[in-house]
Amino acid sequence: MEGVSEDLLDVARSLGVEGDLELIRAVAIPASLPEITTGIRTGIGRCWMLVVASELFGVPGIGRRILRASNNLQVDVVISYILVLSLMFLLVDTAFRLLQRRALAWR
Repeated sequence: MEGVSEDLLDVARSLGVEGDLELIRAVAIPASLPEITTGIRTGIGRCWMLVVASELFGVPGIGRRILRASNNLQVDVVISYILVLSLMFLLVDTAFRLLQRRALAWR
């Protein structure tokens, strides 16, 4: 089990954890969960950037409305939509951080 501290594996074995599947369930998954959740959180941020970019290039939605408003020099509308997108991302990120904090409460 690469990436898992030998100390953790030795402690688990001395406490009676036997078999590869049980070691994976009891040691490897909890040990790798912080990195997994960090990757998911980074992926969520990148997905939001891709959603906005794809909408700017032809998919109907907020991105197209931002582009249309900027072409009409409606700065207030552009800023409003950008704030809405930012708040939506903030809500998703905060919800995931709460989930992450709960899943990693043992840390």
